[in-house]
Amino acid sequence: MYCTKCGSQILENNKFCTKCGEKVSNSQNNTLQKPRLDFGGTLTKAFKYPWRHKALWFFGILIAIFTASGSGGNYGGSNSGTSSDQSIKTLNDIKDVLFDPGIILIIVIVGIFIILLLLLALVAKNWALAAVINGTIQIENNQNVTIRGISKTKLKPVWRLIVLNFIIPTAFILALIIIFVLGYLILALFPQPAGLIIGVILAFILFLALIPFWIYLFIIWSMASRFIVAKNQGPIEAIESARELIKNNFWMTFAYSFVSRIIMGFGSCLGSILFIIFLVITIVSLFAGNIIVISILVLITLATLIFYLIVAGYFCAFNETGITIWWNDLKKLDKK
Repeated sequence: MYCTKCGSQILENNKFCTKCGEKVSNSQNNTLQKPRLDFGGTLTKAFKYPWRHKALWFFGILIAIFTASGSGGNYGGSNSGTSSDQSIKTLNDIKDVLFDPGIILIIVIVGIFIILLLLLALVAKNWALAAVINGTIQIENNQNVTIRGISKTKLKPVWRLIVLNFIIPTAFILALIIIFVLGYLILALFPQPAGLIIGVILAFILFLALIPFWIYLFIIWSMASRFIVAKNQGPIEAIESARELIKNNFWMTFAYSFVSRIIMGFGSCLGSILFIIFLVITIVSLFAGNIIVISILVLITLATLIFYLIVAGYFCAFNETGITIWWNDLKKLDKK
């Protein structure tokens, strides 16, 4: 039978729930109770598990580190020359530099190095994700959790997670490409400016229609990772298992995922705001020329960066832990 408060399984002769301490009523002793989804209870456990089990927190920090991605910016400059001869000369100089064998070799080496780093980051992130999922399941099964214990994840689930994390975004990107192609075709077929207006409107409508599709894929995506790690399933099989699991509880699962992501976002912002503030102060102080002040602010900035990673790591662990608990509760419902 199952606890009516937290949904955990209770042994036949137990008088109290081993998870939450709820007393087992006489009616529960005589009838099997179907577990229920506990929205607040899952969030509470998701907060407590990383706090009590620092192994989850540690791997959450790794997820936060390897999930971060840099973004480039465009900048423009003014041309001091006015003649076309100067422009041609400058362009030829750039071509000479770019097509120099030494420069090409450096670009290739740097490119390969960046690709290898991205690949290592991808492997590390999914390895950490597998560790958090394993750790959460062990805690749910009343097992001891250590960093060393949950880090022993085989490479097969990690590579399957990488493939899964490639399939779902690719499906969404392909859908976006189809939208842009349709918009372009309409833009080309109809006379202007009617074609432009119709194309933009149609693309906007199709984009809005794509949002529910993406939400549905995102929920399946989150759940499928658990089947890969815990059930040793392949990416396609895990997607199908996740679809079957949530089909009768999609809106509850969506609501939980939505709330947990909001909490995760607000929590991570706590550290990032402090880091940005001190980073700005440090940059401004560079113009002051005071080495002591600059050194102190640099140290404070580094400290806030570490603080940000710790906070972001905790909430990454919270999010993945909560989804795993929810997945486990859905499986209990599915068995009944």
